[in-house]
Amino acid sequence: MPAIRYNSIHGTRLNPHYRYACFATADDGRSAAGNADESIEMAFENLHWEHLDMTLD
Repeated sequence: MPAIRYNSIHGTRLNPHYRYACFATADDGRSAAGNADESIEMAFENLHWEHLDMTLD
């Protein structure tokens, strides 16, 4: 299971209500980030999980 971290940010210029972003890091160093959103739950759903499946260069 990747380590998952949530960040509280101060909104974006596009939408100041998008306050949360989610980041995941696998044990082998691969990582994935998600788009900012209004809630932690939506930030988690927007995480780009497919990036954890990419090969390391």
